[in-house]
This record gives sequence, C-alpha cells and structure tokens, in this order.
Amino acid sequence: MRRVFRDDHELFRDQVKRFIASEIAPHYAEWEAAGVTPRALWRRSGEEGLLNCALPDPYGAGGDFGHAAA
Repeated sequence: MRRVFRDDHELFRDQVKRFIASEIAPHYAEWEAAGVTPRALWRRSGEEGLLNCALPDPYGAGGDFGHAAA
C-alpha cells in the first residue's frame, strides 16, 4: 500500500486534533450561534504553527502540502 503521509505529517495531524479538542470543541456551539470566530483563536492557531503550515519560514511553518492536507 502507498503511504501518502510521512511520520511528521502524522505528528502534525495529532497536534491539530489536540488543538481542536482543547481550544475549539468546548466553544464551538457558542461561536456557531454567535456567527463569530474569536480573533484570539486565530492568534493561538498561529502561535501553534497551524496557519500557513505549507509556506516557508518566516511566512509560515515551513511545512509542505502534506502538512496542509493533514
């Protein structure tokens, strides 16, 4: 079987899952009802390296398409 994702992609995917579970899921219904995603969430996502993950440093996290797809 062909593996599309490398080990570092899987680690990144796990990081994203943990972030969603701790930072998004507890507040999702409230944000959905308000129709607003707090700016602080976007900042926190950036601090964690989850935004622009396929762009090279200093603009992103230096990942590749696999990181963006994960």
